[in-house]
Amino acid sequence: MTNAQLKKLVNEAVALHRNIVAQSERLKIMKSDLVREARLHENDFTPTNNGGSRWTATGTDGCIARVNFPAPALMPLINSESETFDKVLTLAGECVDRLFESVYYLRPVAEFREEVSQALPKRDARQLIELCETKCAPLRYKNNVGPQVRRRRYALGWSQSDFAAKLQIAGFDISRSGVSKIEERLSYVDDKALVYLAEVLKVQVQELFPQRTPGNRLYEFMEKLETTRF
Repeated sequence: MTNAQLKKLVNEAVALHRNIVAQSERLKIMKSDLVREARLHENDFTPTNNGGSRWTATGTDGCIARVNFPAPALMPLINSESETFDKVLTLAGECVDRLFESVYYLRPVAEFREEVSQALPKRDARQLIELCETKCAPLRYKNNVGPQVRRRRYALGWSQSDFAAKLQIAGFDISRSGVSKIEERLSYVDDKALVYLAEVLKVQVQELFPQRTPGNRLYEFMEKLETTRF
């Protein structure tokens, strides 16, 4: 490769990388806007199999955007100094010791929703459960290669520390915790990292991505990947 060819390659690579970063940031903003808009249309939510809800919007060309909200989670603690605490005591009444573990705070017992439904009138039970729930934002995973990386590492018999050491030897600076975050899909994986991962794991880059079944629309496939653990 001549010096001129190298400079041209560098220019193209940097320009492409900058474009990808810019588009990724724009996509994040658009997704945040969609989540914000979805919250304004709770009456249009449809239930999901795991107890959550989903909002769907359609584009001008028929494409579909879905925003998935996980099922509400119970508050781990109810502060005795909060307004919620007083409301909980009022609604729970004489059943408070049955429904909560009381130390310096109230902690919902196991099978809390079922226990409340059995202990209280329907209206009070619903209000009490809602008081003890906290809203969950849609979970967005940060990469789609983590599970395949983990399976391949297992197949090779490496620990996360072993894998991190091999990546470092290859020239990629990463710690064991960095490997863990990739496998758990908690960190972004750029094109450089993809090449190193594939090289050390002795697979093609495309093998690190989940397979899309024939007939599955690309947009729907990518949208599902971001909110589904696989």
